[in-house]
Amino acid sequence: MTIKQLGGVFGRNPTFNNATIDGELIIGDSSASTVGTSAYLVGDNFYLNNQESGILSFGTDATARLEISSTGEIFAYKQYIGGFGALATSGTDSFDHSSNARAGNAYTLLQGSDTGGPGGTAYYHVFNYEYNTKDGTGNMTQLAYGYNDLKAYMRYKYVGTWSSWVALH
Repeated sequence: MTIKQLGGVFGRNPTFNNATIDGELIIGDSSASTVGTSAYLVGDNFYLNNQESGILSFGTDATARLEISSTGEIFAYKQYIGGFGALATSGTDSFDHSSNARAGNAYTLLQGSDTGGPGGTAYYHVFNYEYNTKDGTGNMTQLAYGYNDLKAYMRYKYVGTWSSWVALH
């Protein structure tokens, strides 16, 4: 079945098992002044706006649910699996670069001799804890955990200036 943007419905399958949307799909009331829930499918993007609770919730069981609040907090009621650590070695070779010094983990698996690094030839997974801004511009604590050695280092950025690295024992 295909639903066209101007309202035409076409299809050969009498059971309508699948639907193709030409344009934007809106489920519910799309007006901002109406309290309720609306869902939008635009291209490959899905948007859900729950104006009553402000919470996007996945799962039906309170002990196995993921929620995203209207203010951006993410609540996971189970263990987070996957997604930690560097994604590639082909990124920017700098501990200071915004792709590596940002809230969360760095994009690049960094070598100690890269710009702003603690030194040496070992590679490190970099994790950052950022105060307030969460966009790489705020005060930050940066941790470098050895990828191919057993060393770990720590430093901080305060008012735009990085401290020296300190080895963790």
